[in-house]
Amino acid sequence: MKLEFFYDIVCPYAYIASVRLSALRVKVGESDVEFTPVLLGGIYDQTKAPQGKAGSATDAQPKQKSVILKQDFERTLATHKIPLVWNKKHPVRTLDALRALTSVTNQSDRKRLTHALFKAYWVNGLDVSQKAVILNVAKSVNVALKEECWNDKQVSTALHEATTRVVELGAPGVPFFYLPQTISGEPACYWGGDRLVFVESHLRSLQFKETNPSSTSLPPPFPQLRLAPSSSFPLKKERNLIFFWDFSSPWSYLGFNVVKDRLQPLCGPNLKITHVPIVIGGIFNELGSGNILSLPPQKQRYGVKDMQDWIHHWNALPLEHTSQPPHPTTLLWPDRFPIRSVTASRVAILYPETTTCLFDASWRFNEDVSDANGVEHVLVEEGYGDDEAADMVAKATSDSAVKQALWENMAWAKRCGVFGVPSFVVCEFGVVWGQDRVMDVVADLLAGVKVVDGKKGASRL
Repeated sequence: MKLEFFYDIVCPYAYIASVRLSALRVKVGESDVEFTPVLLGGIYDQTKAPQGKAGSATDAQPKQKSVILKQDFERTLATHKIPLVWNKKHPVRTLDALRALTSVTNQSDRKRLTHALFKAYWVNGLDVSQKAVILNVAKSVNVALKEECWNDKQVSTALHEATTRVVELGAPGVPFFYLPQTISGEPACYWGGDRLVFVESHLRSLQFKETNPSSTSLPPPFPQLRLAPSSSFPLKKERNLIFFWDFSSPWSYLGFNVVKDRLQPLCGPNLKITHVPIVIGGIFNELGSGNILSLPPQKQRYGVKDMQDWIHHWNALPLEHTSQPPHPTTLLWPDRFPIRSVTASRVAILYPETTTCLFDASWRFNEDVSDANGVEHVLVEEGYGDDEAADMVAKATSDSAVKQALWENMAWAKRCGVFGVPSFVVCEFGVVWGQDRVMDVVADLLAGVKVVDGKKGASRL
């Protein structure tokens, strides 16, 4: 059972992941986890990331996204009780620190030095681009570091080869996790500390199979970490959740199903959900951002893989409110993408009961809902009569009040700072972005667990 962790000291998310690796919900031996330093700038360069070799991911983001991701970042720190003091010199050049780490081939020593350098930079505010600082940090943890490492061609080559290797594995950035073997016999890899839940689930399955080789079943995946105790659910008092989504978004489709099948039953009747369909393309145009097709190829490929990873997770994770198995979710990429969702959104505003079938048509059955004829066809398949479906679409597309409602939904989303979908406004706690935050962050906020101020501004991550 092996796990490889790729990282760069300059990345705060890699720092968080390095701490969380020591607190996995699966007991892992010291020798089972391998630390591999890589050049984050080299990954950006090889994958043609828009921020460039020397940039930060936030450099290529609209301000609204930076604000919400900073809130999410602080929430992660507080949830896992990880100390961090923002380094005033961030970002610094970490080439020498990474060469030093690469030169330390003993994994125990490398891990010790890695943790010490992360702490030096992300807690103590030291400049780890300075060789004297690196040497002092190494000395403080009893790692023998030779100054010759900075001029050693073999060390330089090894670092660049590790960077190329992680790019070939599919990494758009760090932290990146690689499992050379899973229970299926195939390797698996994940980008981001919030995907450690997948890593933990793989490791648990491997351990279970080692101790139960004849078993034909496997333990379910781990749920995401939630701080609210189980006694908080169903909710004891009424809570409001505003849910922004778009039929054109596969992530909205997944989020809609998670809210419908998991969050609402968990929270019970006191959860009042306001569904707010929008046309996210309008916001993308204003912000200068775009859908998955606008991303660099490496990030596109990982995004598609990530969707399938989440589908597998949700389909395998037991429901909390019943012993019945979850309703299986499937996703079939549509032949016509991006989906023009204006007509479907207007129909859903006037007839909210059609939302599920329109989402399923778009992302489960590869049916075209980009125009009136396509939406009518979906409604007929759902059981509406031909004339009834035609009347519904005609009214939704011609009614000025419906058009105004969609415009107001867009204005509402912009006021809230929505930059992508699905997005959630939870009571007074600000915007939460992503279907992967529904069953931990959103559920916690609905239960009254607030770990950070949801109104803070952005920093350069």
